[in-house]
Amino acid sequence: MKERWVVNKSSRPLSNCELKLPQKGLNFAISPEHIPVHEFITCIEDACKSIGNTQGESDNLRSECVNILKHGKIPPSNVSKNERLAIKSLKDDKNIMILPSDKGTAVVVLDASDYKTKALALLSDTNTNSVEKKDPTNKFAKRLSTILFFLNMKSLFVICFLPFSLDS
Repeated sequence: MKERWVVNKSSRPLSNCELKLPQKGLNFAISPEHIPVHEFITCIEDACKSIGNTQGESDNLRSECVNILKHGKIPPSNVSKNERLAIKSLKDDKNIMILPSDKGTAVVVLDASDYKTKALALLSDTNTNSVEKKDPTNKFAKRLSTILFFLNMKSLFVICFLPFSLDS
């Protein structure tokens, strides 16, 4: 049945609870234990600055958001205490990697050292990969920032945070 959904290729034995967790899927969202108010406020402030309209509109947005945050309730937990502890245990174990399988819906647990060895072997294959003379990250970041800037100007979406300055 679902036992095939988790393939443990690591040297670490997994408990029953740890084996059941990946069956929920890698996109399973655990309900929060608290509402991240500070993160919300930061994004709200950024949104108020990017509105650029009147101070009154920004104040109105702030007050509506504060009202929502004041009355917000923490959703009920969708995992048990044992599952939460198992998640923490898996997350804290730096010797394993939890990845989606190449095919199908299975989740694979690998030793981190095996994963790194396989990744380095793939990267060192000169028939497939080549070393760039110059790091292209800045070029792509500027291009992406420009596209996001123009989409924002057309009000297609609001940018809460641009990782790179458009001035550089």
